[in-house]
Amino acid sequence: MMAIVARAVAVWLVSLGLMASEAQAAWYEASTDHFILYADDKEAEIRLYAENLERFHSAMEIVTGNILDASSPSGRVQVYVVGSLKQVEKLAGQRGIAGFYLARAGNSAAFVQTIRNQEGSPHFSTVVMQHEYAQHFLFSTTRFPMPLWMSEGAAEFFGATGYRADGSVAVGLHASHRWRDLYFAKNTKIAVTPLLDYDPDKPFGTMDRDSFYSRAWLLYHFLSTKPEREGQLRAYWLNVLRGTPSIDAAQNAFGSVSQLERELASYYRSRQGKHIEVPADKIEVGDVTLRALSEGEAAMMPVRIRSQRGVAGKDAIKLVQEARAIAKKHKDDARVLNVLAKAEFDAGNVDAAIAAAGRAAKIAPNLPEALVHKGRALFRKTSKLPARAGQ
Repeated sequence: MMAIVARAVAVWLVSLGLMASEAQAAWYEASTDHFILYADDKEAEIRLYAENLERFHSAMEIVTGNILDASSPSGRVQVYVVGSLKQVEKLAGQRGIAGFYLARAGNSAAFVQTIRNQEGSPHFSTVVMQHEYAQHFLFSTTRFPMPLWMSEGAAEFFGATGYRADGSVAVGLHASHRWRDLYFAKNTKIAVTPLLDYDPDKPFGTMDRDSFYSRAWLLYHFLSTKPEREGQLRAYWLNVLRGTPSIDAAQNAFGSVSQLERELASYYRSRQGKHIEVPADKIEVGDVTLRALSEGEAAMMPVRIRSQRGVAGKDAIKLVQEARAIAKKHKDDARVLNVLAKAEFDAGNVDAAIAAAGRAAKIAPNLPEALVHKGRALFRKTSKLPARAGQ
């Protein structure tokens, strides 16, 4: 799902496992055409992870036929590698969250577990990241919404993408976690009518979330890889966009729904679904620029991560106190002052935010974030908008 939590949640400010002393291992920023990755890991692991994200993006363009142009720095997805599953859950403010994505007009952000590069089938933490980016890509390259089952099914299909040693990419590998969800489901019949004939006010109908996602994955995978079903998924979508009810559009595009369910059950039992191989010579990775964060930036990363997650009220006030203590030790680091400026802004301290951003811009005139933070603070001050933390 795109934004796991829409409302502001309490963020743990004492210890998320993200707290780091300035003596810990170095943090790096990896910049590519479509991503900016922040991680505290080995250079080689970070570079490979960044390259695979670009391979994934390139494979999605090839398979879907949609193009998402290289973005400006503010338009690229920022990826924060925050640690273990428990740390991700704490940051999300919700249990059972293996990673999450926040869509924004600029600086959309994803929060993921520790990097785990592997050949072949991807690690589950990679599946989660790819699921979230797949939705970002699909929403960014079409003006037309998909039915919920199709959107989630597509994200699950593309999420299970793996990487070969020769540079090729395997799209739509067997999603074993979704197969298990179906295996242990209370209702073992692979019915798709609840997916296709749904109530927008009750999108999962009588199904639980896992049953919905697993059936959506299976149906999307089946329709995307069966040669005799080629073109039917697009025909269904176009029917829905013309205003045809989903269940009627399905019958028009797929034929008998009961026959579809029988074929889908057989497909599920076989566990021999195909995937799409994209050869290495078709994949474009581009340059990966690695930059070691300064001592001050590394110390400020826990603050930056929580700030990017979103804080307000008392949490924002506590966070800015931590940011000030770090900035006091690194007064001449423009990127440290940038983070401080945002923390001050979130805490409702408009004048302090303007001052911090102004100092950052003076030290590093070519750092656009400083001007952005200063502009936002000036707008709030001149428009006399209420400060969030003070309410």
